[in-house]
Amino acid sequence: MLQRTALVILVIVGIAAGAAKFSGEPAEDGVRGMPGVTRAAVHEHEEITENAFLAAAALGLLSAAAMVRWRRAPIPQGPVLTSLAGTAVVSALMAYTGLLGGQIRHTEVRPGATAADAIAIEPPRVRPPE
Repeated sequence: MLQRTALVILVIVGIAAGAAKFSGEPAEDGVRGMPGVTRAAVHEHEEITENAFLAAAALGLLSAAAMVRWRRAPIPQGPVLTSLAGTAVVSALMAYTGLLGGQIRHTEVRPGATAADAIAIEPPRVRPPE
């Protein structure tokens, strides 16, 4: 029973990761131009977000498949241990993604940041005419 509950939670985590990923563009638009926000910090967060989302989505899909495959039988130890290892990987990726996301607005946690970084405003990016 506990294993099935954990698998359901992993499916929910995969869905939540999708919701978080697809809300990223509007969030980026919301913070662009704020003091302390740099394109480099946003880009770094955006890059790791893709990996974290893919890992969480894959784990959610594998968890759903395991629940369907062993819906009327006990879940073997192999898939359970694989889910546990996947959970550790997704947790680490999500924690790192959160750290990078926090660095976007919280310059005090950026390595090498100065007090001037907190008030600096990057000029808008000029896009070449198409």
